[in-house]
Amino acid sequence: MMKRLSFWTFFFIIAIGCNKASVRKTFSEDFDLKHRYKSQNTMNKSKRSVVAPEWLILRPSNDLYYIGIGQANIDDNNYTQRAKNRALAQVAEEISVTISSEMINTAVEISGMLESDFQEDIRTSTQKELEGVETVGFWQDHQFYWVYCRLNKAKYNERQTQKIDQAIQISFDLYQKATSQLNAGELANALPLYLQALLPIQNYLAQSLTVKQNQNSTIQLQDQIYLRIRQILGQIRISTDSPEISVKLGQPSFSQLKVIVESSKPLRQIPIRFSTISLSTDLMSTVLTDRNGVASIRINPKEFNIEETQIAEAKLDLSALIGFGQITSKYLEMLIEDFPVPTIKLIVKIIKPSICIKSVETNMGKSSSVSYVTEKIKEVLVDKGFTFKESVVEADFVINLHARTRAGSEVFGQFVAYADLTIAVTNTMTDQEIYHQGLVNIKGIHTNYWEAGLKALEKARNQINVEVTPNLLIAIQK
Repeated sequence: MMKRLSFWTFFFIIAIGCNKASVRKTFSEDFDLKHRYKSQNTMNKSKRSVVAPEWLILRPSNDLYYIGIGQANIDDNNYTQRAKNRALAQVAEEISVTISSEMINTAVEISGMLESDFQEDIRTSTQKELEGVETVGFWQDHQFYWVYCRLNKAKYNERQTQKIDQAIQISFDLYQKATSQLNAGELANALPLYLQALLPIQNYLAQSLTVKQNQNSTIQLQDQIYLRIRQILGQIRISTDSPEISVKLGQPSFSQLKVIVESSKPLRQIPIRFSTISLSTDLMSTVLTDRNGVASIRINPKEFNIEETQIAEAKLDLSALIGFGQITSKYLEMLIEDFPVPTIKLIVKIIKPSICIKSVETNMGKSSSVSYVTEKIKEVLVDKGFTFKESVVEADFVINLHARTRAGSEVFGQFVAYADLTIAVTNTMTDQEIYHQGLVNIKGIHTNYWEAGLKALEKARNQINVEVTPNLLIAIQK
């Protein structure tokens, strides 16, 4: 039913000999084995008890096998496995260099990946799929452990052919199901099927995957899947009836970002990812559209010192459609990111909360001409974007502040006074106290009690920033 050009047959003829020279050079540079063991092997044989094997001194060359020799320090944890992994990495490296420059250039052009990243992706996926690797030998001295592995090229290519054929069959079945849904006008059903059709072949996407569609025609499977995905994405629209919403900081929010997803009809069960470009908030989640094609999310900003106009974004979430965690190929990941996904931007207007402060400050039982603590709290809150109201009715929050001083002891003409203060914050919308804190025994010293009391209030003023306002703001944000 299906024909294709085998990746490994197509590219296996690339100049392996050049690569072998490169691998041999790297091997020599990594281990410096020729230098380390040449003198050892030319010693009087009667005087040596252990001789390094020939494969360690001169890297083997065999056209029938991919070869890997790995090294690890014996002081490393699980050093035998470390060495084996490095040997397998060399085997994968030998396999990956059979990829033609034409294939690399095409893949890089399509995905936008760097050539080095693409080659690393191939090596990683190749190493994960290695089967049939045999251990030829191992050797250890007082410092290092080495292991020699090889993989039969013919058997490997045969297994790869079987794997790719199987992957193509699974992918093609999904492609056909998706096409049936598309022809029936069910875009919401067709799109995830096309995306999921990429998963079985994700490690072979840069190859020529030719499939016989019927007796008269063949297709390049991955090319057709790309084309259909782009076709569907081009037909999907995201719109909104509310391009701009307002949110008041520090108050329960009932404002929602809401979008409509549709083509010729509303699309249900389409994942829409809401995120923010500049808004500091909890907003970062994916929501499925309902039967009317509507996706919405409540927004609740968490920072007070942000700009009054913020930008949010809603876009079709392809990762959710294809299945979170299903993409293991960097190449496929880049392709998914490059699809023209329907997107809409929304404006969020930030309304800063208002405060009414009710304060009583006394020094030694008398009113002070300077409201040390009150003015400091106002200064901090203004800096965070709060506004102030004279009336409790007009305010979003009410701060009740009480600060007083009392006399302490007198020693050698130095008078000690103590300042005590309490701060309580009430949310006027809910009529609930959301914050309460007290500071006591803040000491001031001067030549009389009155001045000592003022000193204590000044210290209380300085402690506001450290011990009061941070917790006050946290309470309001909740």
